[in-house]
Amino acid sequence: TTINDYAFQTCTSLKKVVIPGSVKEMGKRIFDECSGLKEAVLMDGVEYIGHTMFSFCSSLTKVTIPDSVKEIRHSAFAWCSGLKEIELPDSIETMLGGVFSECDSLTSVKLPKNLTVVDDSLFFACDNLTHVEIPKGVKKIERIAFGFCKSLEQITIPDGVTEIVKDAFYACYKLNNVVIPDSVKSIGEM
Repeated sequence: TTINDYAFQTCTSLKKVVIPGSVKEMGKRIFDECSGLKEAVLMDGVEYIGHTMFSFCSSLTKVTIPDSVKEIRHSAFAWCSGLKEIELPDSIETMLGGVFSECDSLTSVKLPKNLTVVDDSLFFACDNLTHVEIPKGVKKIERIAFGFCKSLEQITIPDGVTEIVKDAFYACYKLNNVVIPDSVKSIGEM
């Protein structure tokens, strides 16, 4: 089954969506700007969350992601200002840039243990993000991954990370405690 680009874009009265595991192909911006959407349930069998799939869903507060999901594509949840928390299964190996950009209410995230890169702008401008748990499998933290996370006070970089790219923590004004392991070989400007 395929859900094409923009299929439900700006359906502002939509409150809940359940995506069956039979969906194997998803276009971009499927539920983009569905401002009334409160809950999204992806059933077992769904393998990825599409590009800007739920972006600008300002009322989204509950998301169920099954263990079958391996990838979350660019800006999938960007600008979901009502999203306070999200449980990410360890099956996820890839989270592309901007997945949670400007999710103003997001406070805490535990990244999946199979993730190897904290991608570009992953948490850009998440104003209330105070806690991020980075798994030991991560090797690289990309540019502005945590840029403008104004409430982030501390971060522990796990052993195994070898590179922290320039501006990874740009404008994290409250950041006062960073633990960097010996495994880090390259650090850009912080």
